[in-house]
Amino acid sequence: MNNFLKIVNDKGIEKLPFMPCFDDYAKSGLPEKYREQHVIDLQVQFESDMLRGVEAYKETFKSPVKYKKERKGEYETEIYETPIGNLKRVARFMKESPFIPFPTEYLIKSTEDLKIFRYVLENTIVEEDFSRMEHYMKKYPGKIMSASMQDSPFYDLLTKQVGIENFTFLFMEDPTELELTMEAMMETKKQYLDLSAKSPADVVICYENTNTANSMPDWIKAYGFKFLNEFADIAHKYDTPLLIHMCGKISLLLEEIAECKFDGIIDISPPPTGDIDFAKAIKVMEKAEKMIIGGIECNQFIMKDTEDFTKSVEKFLETLPESPYFFLGSGDAVPQGVSFENMKAATDITKKRPRVGL
Repeated sequence: MNNFLKIVNDKGIEKLPFMPCFDDYAKSGLPEKYREQHVIDLQVQFESDMLRGVEAYKETFKSPVKYKKERKGEYETEIYETPIGNLKRVARFMKESPFIPFPTEYLIKSTEDLKIFRYVLENTIVEEDFSRMEHYMKKYPGKIMSASMQDSPFYDLLTKQVGIENFTFLFMEDPTELELTMEAMMETKKQYLDLSAKSPADVVICYENTNTANSMPDWIKAYGFKFLNEFADIAHKYDTPLLIHMCGKISLLLEEIAECKFDGIIDISPPPTGDIDFAKAIKVMEKAEKMIIGGIECNQFIMKDTEDFTKSVEKFLETLPESPYFFLGSGDAVPQGVSFENMKAATDITKKRPRVGL
């Protein structure tokens, strides 16, 4: 049996589970009485079957590295000072995205910057931090608790540290430097994963953001899946299931995804955010005994009329084959603009549907 299904069975969940990616971005558009609360408390209020948004680790730096972060208005600047050179990143926070800033200056701009970044990684200290997780597990003992994990070295480098355009230029100039950097990143991320997997959490979710709209499928196969499979090996050493957040367009990779070692994929979206034919995808994943969780597209969540929202989700569910490997969730993160009533309505829909395969 799939490792994650065992967790769901142990928790005694008999209805169709609902496991959306509800974070501070979604919360930011709700009325004030909701914005004042932690996202996990809100997840419990609309009866999500899994709690999300807590990490099991923290990082600091050894003395050769001096790290500074400052916020001025909309702009946040991060600087790493090292004996072999400095790195600088600038990002802009917008009203539309108050918690995830848009990069205006990427940290890594050249091959020399890659070498400095590797120096920073060599001097990074990863430490256990289970305190928030333990707090919410004690507060809500019947819930499935997830540990949030950063993305793989490939997607971290591509979309956060270098940027897609410059990554392409650097790859054409000297792929060896990028590959060395990804391997160095992996040594640090192995520590993140190890702590996440042996934490009190029931499951680890890696927020990979797999998407063929911003990367060649060949790169994802060569680099992304390689590291994700290593993550899975570490998680399974502790008998902890690993789910991968794949919020973008992944239909070109579906067969290869099913062959990977992780236990399933989550926050999967139909068009237009994603490109998955859910009925087909469920059959592919079920054959491999892998979970597929998601389905409610962003534009559905922000429908103004809750009755219309309910009808649209029910219509979507009617198009799907019955499978113990499908759970309802969000396609990508729940967007800003969702109403609390729509979140509760999604839960109410799942209460009318018994879990398949019990």
